[in-house]
Amino acid sequence: MTITVAALRELSIFDELAAKVVTATDVARGAYVLTKDQVRVLAAAGRNPQHDESFMIMVAFDAELNAAEASYYEAARSTRASRRPEPRMGREIISAWMKLGDCVAIGGIGAELYAFRMSDCPADLEEFISSFAPLIPKQVAARAKVTAPAERCVVQRVTFLRNPWVVASALLRANGACEMPNCEETLIIRDDGKPYLEVHHIDPLSNGGPDVLSNVAALCPRCHRFLHHGQGRAIASRSLVGAIRKTIV
Repeated sequence: MTITVAALRELSIFDELAAKVVTATDVARGAYVLTKDQVRVLAAAGRNPQHDESFMIMVAFDAELNAAEASYYEAARSTRASRRPEPRMGREIISAWMKLGDCVAIGGIGAELYAFRMSDCPADLEEFISSFAPLIPKQVAARAKVTAPAERCVVQRVTFLRNPWVVASALLRANGACEMPNCEETLIIRDDGKPYLEVHHIDPLSNGGPDVLSNVAALCPRCHRFLHHGQGRAIASRSLVGAIRKTIV
């Protein structure tokens, strides 16, 4: 399930929230042109266009960056064009983080601004809400007290059919041990007496990663969850790649 901007607005986590796709012009200029709705986000957070001022934007759902420097200014246009100055965002937020084609959402909670790629959002609304809950504890507590029967829904899901032989081969290779380097977790023992391991695709199938033995690892639940959600998971994933390569004959 893909989360939409409209669905996120309905959560009322952000005072204002708006998104726009990064264009080729944005990348070429090194300046992200803001929509009217995004300008409203910045205004609600108390930000006005200033050429010589920089500030930090918190980056959500990125394994390698949690904040980026940004500027907000208006670029003058030709007087012959008779057009208003163009609102732009510059500096690290565009030069080091945004990529062509990214649908970037910008939201504000009080005076704090947050940016994230819509493609990086958790598919689960519960996980999304939990990510921002510490910032709005009173709102979370108030909404948690609302009692209502659980709704039922029909969910259609597109998934990948994994090669069962690759899964079986990875488990054989692991020989009952987590393949994450330096893992010291005590493994769960199943009813049949075998250790419980989960087969993880290092380069995700959803990103076009191959369903082959060199791209999978048998992991304990803790290491598996860490590689999906843990801080520093990108570095750990590279370490895992090195360890798996050593096993390939």
